Amino acid sequence: MPFPPPTAGYEDKPIGDSIIDYLQPRPTVLPYKAPNDLSVAGINEGDILMCEAARPPANGSIAIIAKDSERIVVKLHWHKGKWFAETDFTKGAITDAIEYVALVRHVIKDQLA
Repeated sequence: MPFPPPTAGYEDKPIGDSIIDYLQPRPTVLPYKAPNDLSVAGINEGDILMCEAARPPANGSIAIIAKDSERIVVKLHWHKGKWFAETDFTKGAITDAIEYVALVRHVIKDQLA
């Protein structure tokens, strides 16, 4: 009767399963292609963003907002009772005309760009 290998019972799951579990822990987390650069967060246009719409924003978080049906990746700041959005080119207060779409949880870099 042969002896079992010393690694018996310590086998890893296939990496594909664990990455999907990590990047998409809930069905509410969905992929979204970055429409613009945000160098503060290391996001380039074309990167894949794992976003969660059900999660509320926090100070300093990266989010997707919509203004005039155009979606933009921004860094959010809470200051004196108001939300402010920062992109690579502008900073400003979020008004009623701007809609919060989703919070960015993870970034998958586009290695081919």
